Amino acid sequence: MTDVIGFPSALRKHAVVGVLGSSLDLETALEVAPGSFGCCELRIDLLAGAEPETLERARVLSYPKIVTVRDPAEGGAHYLSLQQRRHLFEQWIPASAFIDVELRNLRALEEIVHAAKAQGSGIIVSCHDFERTPSLPVLQDLLGRAQEGCPGAVFKVATRTESWADVQTLAALLGDSAQEIAVMGMGPLGKLSRLIFAKLGSRFTYAAMAASVAAGQWQVEQLARVLAEI
Repeated sequence: MTDVIGFPSALRKHAVVGVLGSSLDLETALEVAPGSFGCCELRIDLLAGAEPETLERARVLSYPKIVTVRDPAEGGAHYLSLQQRRHLFEQWIPASAFIDVELRNLRALEEIVHAAKAQGSGIIVSCHDFERTPSLPVLQDLLGRAQEGCPGAVFKVATRTESWADVQTLAALLGDSAQEIAVMGMGPLGKLSRLIFAKLGSRFTYAAMAASVAAGQWQVEQLARVLAEI
């Protein structure tokens, strides 16, 4: 059974993700109101080089963790090489509930994906476009490639949303698939789009702790309050 806009009547499970990329983010995570977020993303590329104490506190933080070592080609910090990113994933997989691997790197990081699956971690296959929202057929092709390359993974897509048509394109992708999808807008309509997608079944909505790492992110406590009201 579906509702009037084509989405399942029982909307997909959703979680607010608090993004941690600095020691200040970690301090904020320890202070925000309980229930403001359901899991955290450890941006290991941003945390690379942090004090050992900061890294250890991030490792033992009492939330399910998405471990991300972002490719510089999709916004990652510190220009980490593939070999460096592979090594960091190996170090952090034991702490993960999910790992995030870019679609472009699925084959190159195949062993990392297998290692994460072997310990029971979920996989997020991600794509980012900081300049535009691609057409629906292009997004559907990316989704199909993610499904083929890593069956059962959550497909995450974040694009720049300049117009209502961009938001509609992402909403159509979200409503057209039975696979779990996390959809985020960035840029001028980023904040509005994230509220819409959260209510339409996006698996995750990413939010800032102390400072945003992407245009259009809400602060995590603000997002929790607004989503509770709509």
